[in-house]
Amino acid sequence: MRKFRDNRLAKEITVVLLVKLFLIFGLWYAFFNHPIDRQLTDRSVSAVILGRGGAAAR
Repeated sequence: MRKFRDNRLAKEITVVLLVKLFLIFGLWYAFFNHPIDRQLTDRSVSAVILGRGGAAAR
């Protein structure tokens, strides 16, 4: 354990890995954690993407 306390490179690598894990978890939570709407159809999704009013296409 003493080697870790004296090794600056090991500390930097550990900090960088923890920051990366935190950022990856944040991205996952922001973009992939939401439930899927089962009522969505291909037409309603394409209407929203193309800007043709998503609610009217259902």
